[in-house]
Amino acid sequence: MNRFDQWVLQQLNGFAGHYPQLDYGIYLLSINSLMKGGVLMLILWWLWFRERPDQQQQRETVVQLIILSFVVMVLARVSAKVLPFRVRPMHNSEIDFILPYGMEPRALEGWSAFPSDHAALFYALSAGIFLLSYRAGLFALLYSTLMIMLPRLYLGLHHPTDIVGGALLGIIVVWVGCRLLKGWSLPRWFVSQGEVRPHWFYPGVFLLTFQIADMFNGSRALVGYLFSFG
Repeated sequence: MNRFDQWVLQQLNGFAGHYPQLDYGIYLLSINSLMKGGVLMLILWWLWFRERPDQQQQRETVVQLIILSFVVMVLARVSAKVLPFRVRPMHNSEIDFILPYGMEPRALEGWSAFPSDHAALFYALSAGIFLLSYRAGLFALLYSTLMIMLPRLYLGLHHPTDIVGGALLGIIVVWVGCRLLKGWSLPRWFVSQGEVRPHWFYPGVFLLTFQIADMFNGSRALVGYLFSFG
């Protein structure tokens, strides 16, 4: 473990185990999809309905961001599989990590810590929101850092460099992807369906944004179950 990771984790872990309500509150933040992706999806829906002269372009960018969120999650999971395995701080026997109250000792055991898929997804969303509204984007960035990433560091789920690696992955994918998709007809067609078939369009998009807020956990669990029969 590098000195930067070690120093940050030591500072945060110094509070663990001393204040049960603090530990339980931080643990709740780490597992609560409403407090994680739900807030950023609320911002996306606000951007969708915000009335502006360039509303069509704004909505196309939201569609691009939804598409890229799938790409980011796939790349993050593939990266974690193909890159050298990195043990999570809470499972690292080389450091004297104090497990906060509420944490299962074997949580995510066997899952590589690098890169953080949480950081990849939520910083990607924050970067996309920034393209549409710098104020909302700065809020999303700050919220993602304090309310989503910091709890994962405190609980020993990630090293700081896991967060940095995931953030860079997410931001780069959005920065490059939005430029590649700019002339693509699919986002334009997708937006048009909101006017042509709103009774199908909005329930479908709601389901998509719900899955993004949940980090596709429901979908991944279902797919894993179906593949278990193979």
